[in-house]
Amino acid sequence: MAQASETRRLPSQENLLLDYVRRLEKHKNGRRAVHLNLSRLRAFNRRDQHIRAAANGFDSLIKALQGQMFVLRNADLFFIYKDDAQNAVEVEVNKVRFLFSDDPLLSEADTADGFAKWYDVERDFPTILHVVQGLVETDDTPRHGGRSSMDTRAMLKAKQERGEPLTPDVLSRIESA
Repeated sequence: MAQASETRRLPSQENLLLDYVRRLEKHKNGRRAVHLNLSRLRAFNRRDQHIRAAANGFDSLIKALQGQMFVLRNADLFFIYKDDAQNAVEVEVNKVRFLFSDDPLLSEADTADGFAKWYDVERDFPTILHVVQGLVETDDTPRHGGRSSMDTRAMLKAKQERGEPLTPDVLSRIESA
């Protein structure tokens, strides 16, 4: 019996977000959401420590029960919060924007839709539900280019184990050696 609980996987952040959004349908009034598209940043800006630093800025709001943060597998942040916290959330989003200010995504003229997408939960609930369902579907598909360095290391190791295919270039290098 203990073995069954050990093998059971914890739900992903995407599934938890979908469950939260579905439960939120009955409590839409006075709620807002922001989706930070950190997955669109360059790879060197999506390191785990950068994503953690961006998410940690919202900790004071979470502890004050003003909102709920979801750190998605693709490095995006989804924060659902009460209307009262709008100013504080805007400050935190601007801090995250500053953290990644050297990224080309934020240096473009039109950063409004590229970096942060704002929602009024009451008005935009169907859109939010559709976006979150899409995130869950992409979470279920296998990925080759994940956000963490462990995924990159695993891919490199697998490539090394497979070896390099014998192509004319490789053959000519062997002959010249």
